[in-house]
Amino acid sequence: MDLQVETGAVRFEEWAKTGAAETSVVVRARVGAARERQYARWGAGHAGLNAFVEPVRLRKDGRFTADALRALSSAEAAYALSARALDRALRVARTIADLAGDADVGRLAVAEALNMRALERLRAGLGENA
Repeated sequence: MDLQVETGAVRFEEWAKTGAAETSVVVRARVGAARERQYARWGAGHAGLNAFVEPVRLRKDGRFTADALRALSSAEAAYALSARALDRALRVARTIADLAGDADVGRLAVAEALNMRALERLRAGLGENA
């Protein structure tokens, strides 16, 4: 699985006095809009999703900013990421940008995607299933 999000514990008092940031209805609409952006970019059908587009096409047409690619390059140098890991980070970053409604993928989307990758590597190092 390419997406992993760590969530911390919340104190009951904090949970009880605040509502959810987004309702399921709002999240569903945002995900639907992100999928529509992907179909418009890559074409209709199953292969029109970021998860299934060819890596070369993703790199060429994914609209990654120069800052985003520099962040990915820095991460590769620091953590010796494989080609597969780099492509996975780009897929996740493109999806993060789609969920935010951003046409271009910026440095923050790449950083968020790499953070999710770090969680996966941490779990693998601890002997857990990634």
